[in-house]
Amino acid sequence: MRLLLLCLLLLGLLCKTINVTSNIGNADYLLSRFRREYQKFSELVQEALVDAPDVFLLEMLGQELGEFRGLVSENEPIFEESELFTVRSGVEHMLHDIRILHDTMLQSSHNGRPEVVTKEYSGSRGRPKIVINRDFLVWAYRFRSTSGIAEFLGVSRTIVRQALLDYNIAVPGTNPFPSE
Repeated sequence: MRLLLLCLLLLGLLCKTINVTSNIGNADYLLSRFRREYQKFSELVQEALVDAPDVFLLEMLGQELGEFRGLVSENEPIFEESELFTVRSGVEHMLHDIRILHDTMLQSSHNGRPEVVTKEYSGSRGRPKIVINRDFLVWAYRFRSTSGIAEFLGVSRTIVRQALLDYNIAVPGTNPFPSE
């Protein structure tokens, strides 16, 4: 995902240099730059379809593709007709794929909530063991007390305290009533 973000930033810079370069008038150089950028966008979209990055990166990729589409339109005369059609349709297809993936990722991010508390059934008699997600517990313990976490999760303070000890998040206290 970091690679995708870095590539997007670099493509943004390169697209801006294409715009500046288009004023120079070197059509062959400009055409080769457009071909390279098109190839990079194609690879990024393929990577995004496989790795499914977060919504923000997909928005950035969509914006960069939109800017690239605008640059292609500004520089139509340097392309042959068939290549212009290929580039335009390819960019439109990539934008379409990114929009669909963006909508899918956005919908999935709004569905439900992660399970923080689960019950483990041992198969024998007795109550099931209540298990609290370790990552959540590490995060929550930085901001809330044991009783605050217990109230939020709907479990007892004892269960939260035992989970903190089991995960080595908290250190057990000393016995105030030593038996000597």
